[in-house]
Amino acid sequence: MRNRKGIISGLWFSVAVATVAAGCSGTNGAVDKIDTDGTVQGDGTVQGDGTTGGGGSTGDGGATGGSTGGAVADASLPTGNGPYCQVIRDVFASTCTACHRAGGNFPDLTVDAAAAIVGQGSESFPGRTLVVAGDPEGSLLYRKMAGTQAADEGGVMPPSGGGPAAVPDPALAAIVHDWIAAGAPTICENTGPLPDGGVQRYHPEGYSDSAVHGLELKTGAQDCRQCHGQTLEGGTGPSCDTCHDQGWRTNCTFCHGGTDSQTGAPPRDLRGATARDELAFRAHTEHLSERNHIAWDCNECHVKPVDVLSVGHVFDDTPGASEVDFSGGLSAGGRYDGNGGCANMYCHGNGRTGGAYDHTNARPTCNTCHPSNRLGGGHGTHLREGVSCEYCHQDTAASANAIADITNHVNGTIDVAFDTAGFTFSGGTCSGNCHGENHRNRRW
Repeated sequence: MRNRKGIISGLWFSVAVATVAAGCSGTNGAVDKIDTDGTVQGDGTVQGDGTTGGGGSTGDGGATGGSTGGAVADASLPTGNGPYCQVIRDVFASTCTACHRAGGNFPDLTVDAAAAIVGQGSESFPGRTLVVAGDPEGSLLYRKMAGTQAADEGGVMPPSGGGPAAVPDPALAAIVHDWIAAGAPTICENTGPLPDGGVQRYHPEGYSDSAVHGLELKTGAQDCRQCHGQTLEGGTGPSCDTCHDQGWRTNCTFCHGGTDSQTGAPPRDLRGATARDELAFRAHTEHLSERNHIAWDCNECHVKPVDVLSVGHVFDDTPGASEVDFSGGLSAGGRYDGNGGCANMYCHGNGRTGGAYDHTNARPTCNTCHPSNRLGGGHGTHLREGVSCEYCHQDTAASANAIADITNHVNGTIDVAFDTAGFTFSGGTCSGNCHGENHRNRRW
C-alpha cells in the first residue's frame, strides 16, 4: 500500500481470504451493504470451509465463525497494536471483507482499498461520510456499528443477527471508534516479527536521524500527522515530543538556521542546503543582520508562525514552499518573483518610489538606492553645491556615505532634521539661513 506521497507504507500484508459474516451473504448470492436498511438477502446459510471462516455456521453465527477462522490467524495480516492495524485485522478482515471487497459491495474494505473510506461519501445515503477523521460520531461507519445511526441511515453493521434484528457489537465498534478518534490514520507500523527474524517497520533504518526525517517534514515528502497525530502528540506512532527536546515546537532554529546565526533564518533552507549559492534565497543572513538597516524580523517577508503547527506553516496546501508575504512589513506592495527577485520594494527604493533587487546582486551602497539623478525635489541642486545629506537629515546620515543612526534608516519615515538652528521645513517649503543662503518659504 502507498500513502499519498507514494512512500511504501507498513501495511506489508496481502489481502486475506476472510470469513463470510452471518447474514451478509446467502446461497442466492444477494449481498447486503454498510449503506442499506439492514435487511439481509439470501437463505441465511453461511459458507465456510474451515480455511476462510472456521467451520462456518448457519443463521446467527457467521460473525463468530469468521472471528475464529483462518483470516485472523493469517500471518500476512498486521500484528501491530496501532488503531489502523487493529481495525484492518480485527474488524474488516474478520467481519466485513467477505461482502465488502473488490467486485462486491461498496465500500471495498480489503487491505489495499480500506484507506479510501476516509473522507468517502456514502453511495446509499447522500450527504453522509463513511469516515470523518477525528470524529467517530460524524462517521457513518461508526454510527452503524455502534447502533447510533439515524432512523434514515439503515440498520446495524455487521448484520450478525440478520436484518433488522442485528445488534451492535461493542467490541468491534470500540476498535473503529479509537481508530477514527486517532485521526483515522491509513498507515500501519507493523512491529511484528518477519520470518527471517527481522522487524517490519514503516520507516527505513536510520530514519530517526534529523537530517533525514526533518528534511522530509519540511519538504512535504511525509505528512507526519498520519502516524503521529494531528498535533504530533501521538497516534499510531509515538508523540514527537518523546524524542525532541522540550520547546522544539516554538524554537525556529530547531528546523531553520543555526548555521550563520541563531536568528532562525536560513542558511539551512528547506532542502538542507547551507552553501550560499545553493540557497533558494541567498540573502537571508543579510536581511536578518544589522547592515544598512536594523535586523529585520521574519514578518517583513513572511507570515511569521507561532509554532510548528501554525496555519500556513508546515502543514498547508503548498508543502515544501516558504510563502513570501510582504503585507506585514514596510514593503506591503512588494512583489516576489519566486526566484530571488523582488520588485516595488520600499526597502530597496530611493525613499520616494519603490525599487527592485535580486539576491544575486552585490550589497547595496548609498548610491545604489539614492543616486542623484533619481532623487526628487531640490536634492540634485543641493548635492551639486556641496550640501551633503547630513545638512537636512542629521538624525539619519552622518555624511553622504555613512549612516548616523541605523534605526532612522529604512524605517518607513522620511526623517528631516537640520544641522542649522532656526531652519524649518513645513508644507514642502524651507525657511531660514542655511549653507550661506537665505530661504524664505522656498519650495522644495
